[in-house]
Amino acid sequence: MGYDCSGFVVTTLKKAGINLQWHNSSGMKAKLPDVPKDRLQPGDLLVKDGHVAIYLGNGQMIESVPSGVRVTSAQPYLDDRSYVGRRPQ
Repeated sequence: MGYDCSGFVVTTLKKAGINLQWHNSSGMKAKLPDVPKDRLQPGDLLVKDGHVAIYLGNGQMIESVPSGVRVTSAQPYLDDRSYVGRRPQ
């Protein structure tokens, strides 16, 4: 069984020593500090209600989708105004 996007992000960040209080994308979007998309750093999140991905740097991101976990271009999310940057702490 795989992860949904939020579960993947929470588990990945926990392995990096970051424990999020919010276990869904809506909570992450509402509660984590805002980061302008042009200032994203590796480990920051690209989030909208219903989905979240981890920015890897160099225009790449990692996300969990129904077919599994994939590394892909972040550009579609960077261009989409419904996605915002958030910095996990």
